[in-house]
Parts: sequence; C-alpha cells; structure tokens
Amino acid sequence: MASNAKSSVEHKRHIERYALAAGIVQPLITLPQIVDIYSNQSARDVSLITWMGYLAFGLVFLVYGIVFNLRPIWIGQVVWVTMQTIIVIGILKYG
Repeated sequence: MASNAKSSVEHKRHIERYALAAGIVQPLITLPQIVDIYSNQSARDVSLITWMGYLAFGLVFLVYGIVFNLRPIWIGQVVWVTMQTIIVIGILKYG
C-alpha cells in the first residue's frame, strides 16, 4: 500500500512538472506576435478587445493560482500576463 501511495505521489509530481513547463512554454508561443507588432510598428490587424480580455482573465487565473498556491498556474500566468501586457501596450502604441 505504501508503495502504491509513493508511486501516486511521484506520478503527481511528474504531472506538475509537465504542467509547469507547459505554463511557461505556451505563452512564449506569443513571441512571434510581439515581434511582429514591434518590428513592423503596426498592430492594425490585432484586436485590442481580444487581448484586453485575455489580460483580464489572465489576471483572474493569476490571483486564483496565488490564492490556492497552485504553482504551475500562477507561474504560467505570470508569463502569460507579461506577454499579454506587452501586446496590449503594442496595440495602444501602434494600433
């Protein structure tokens, strides 16, 4: 029984590591959009409403992750909120 419980804990740790990695890598996929906005100095085809919505909900999930001490959630949301903020600033500046 103890071996089974240990295996379950190890399994959960592996899943948490994968979730943490995904939470960091997924927002980084937004980098090409950021590069495009800032290098072309144009956000004409990028929706401010969409990115403000992403940012607002990202902040909700960031607070949720912090309050419930869900490390993969709050770490991933710190990265997401950063990317979303950079895009919103780019839209406001170049839109």
